[in-house]
Amino acid sequence: MPHKRFVFILAITSLFNISQTIHAEPTPLSTLEEKKLTLEQQLGKQLFFDTNLSSPPGQSCASCHDIKTSLTDVIQNSPVSLGAVTGRTGTRNTPSAAYSAFAPGFHFDAEEELYIGGQFLDGRAANLKEQAKAPFLNPDEMNSPDEQSVINKIKTARYASLFKQVFGEQILNDSKKASPKKVARTSFENTASFNRFSSKYDYFLAGRVALPKPENKRTRLFLGR
Repeated sequence: MPHKRFVFILAITSLFNISQTIHAEPTPLSTLEEKKLTLEQQLGKQLFFDTNLSSPPGQSCASCHDIKTSLTDVIQNSPVSLGAVTGRTGTRNTPSAAYSAFAPGFHFDAEEELYIGGQFLDGRAANLKEQAKAPFLNPDEMNSPDEQSVINKIKTARYASLFKQVFGEQILNDSKKASPKKVARTSFENTASFNRFSSKYDYFLAGRVALPKPENKRTRLFLGR
């Protein structure tokens, strides 16, 4: 019993120490990746990296989806991710945002007899457009009180003119019309920065490499050929 009590106290202490950690500066995109972005994707990137959109300021989407850790949380030894408010955490550690654009909508697959697809670990957002706004308004994540408060911050952001260039001059004057911010983010999440397809298996499927016989045999077995 004393041993179990010690382990429990140690776990709580570790979690408390992690909760006091300040988010590290997210890894930026490479120059080559930047050059490949369309205007809408550039806007999505600005939204993704903007630490001013949380309340209090200091946390962005990239804070918990860092490129150097495959778009997961840089804090790898915690069961939960930090929120913008000191001491608050989410209920889970951040899932990877990599390849999330390819997840089907949440649905029941009759053949597999399973619920599949959707965004977040529990599939509660049907698609990326629904997922995009949730972290902004979650009190345990970016903690913005409502969509209008996020839009007000975007109005004064350095990329506000880009927002208008992409979606029109009046776009930020109406919170309902400003929903394209979700489209911009999902557009950015469709880029190669999120979907690298850079594994050996990806290269094999693309016809860029040949597999040695043992690997080829195992691959054909895996594919049911």
